[in-house]
Amino acid sequence: MKDIKAIFKYKSADEKKLLEYGFKKTGKKGVLEFKKRLPESGFEMLVRYDGHEVSPEVIDPFDGGAYTLFLQETATGKFLGKINEEFFSTLEDIAEKCFHMSPFKERASQKVIEFAQKTYSSRLEFLWDDLPNVAVLRRNDTDKWFGIIFSLPKRRLGIDSDETVEFMNLRGDPDQIQSIIDSQKFFPAYHMNKKHWYTLLLDGSVKLAEIKTRIKKSYALALKNHAAKKTLKPRKGGISACGKIMHRD
Repeated sequence: MKDIKAIFKYKSADEKKLLEYGFKKTGKKGVLEFKKRLPESGFEMLVRYDGHEVSPEVIDPFDGGAYTLFLQETATGKFLGKINEEFFSTLEDIAEKCFHMSPFKERASQKVIEFAQKTYSSRLEFLWDDLPNVAVLRRNDTDKWFGIIFSLPKRRLGIDSDETVEFMNLRGDPDQIQSIIDSQKFFPAYHMNKKHWYTLLLDGSVKLAEIKTRIKKSYALALKNHAAKKTLKPRKGGISACGKIMHRD
């Protein structure tokens, strides 16, 4: 029996592609739904995406309830086999056409991504096609970044190792950032404004509880900075011609 979660594991949704595929917005914030008639059985398939996970089910047309018999390990027979085939082929098609692989495999990275989604409804944004291992998290109200997740060799941050690991850039108070830097777990911001940002390792060396606390602080600073600068001309940020993250307040 195929595993539903495995189909979408390490994948991030592209909302635009989901809508193009046929998903519809519901009355609930961030929730999309897709309905499809399974031609071989006449049953209806409902796929719900809430910004965090995909929840599919098959609806029995006779009583309107969820039909799960085809998912049981002991299920046999041509009829159940057809439903199973249609069900999983649809999910695999959605995963292929509307999701992309997340390059971030560290447990800490996965927990950070999950925390940002559940706490702030912020999803990873892969903004640059030539940098598939760089993604940003932003506030939905100010559009300001509060986090950047990326992977690169440790040596790029001054560590004597060519091992490629995952890092995160976060906002910090300018008068406190220097006291954070230890060049072991916390580093000067990689290709960001070092006055306002710093980099931390996502390899497990920093406890998840501390990372979450620092994310909350960064999220708050993204609002504070926006309020302080909303009447000023914004500084440009993004990716340079050589493919590096440029300084951004």
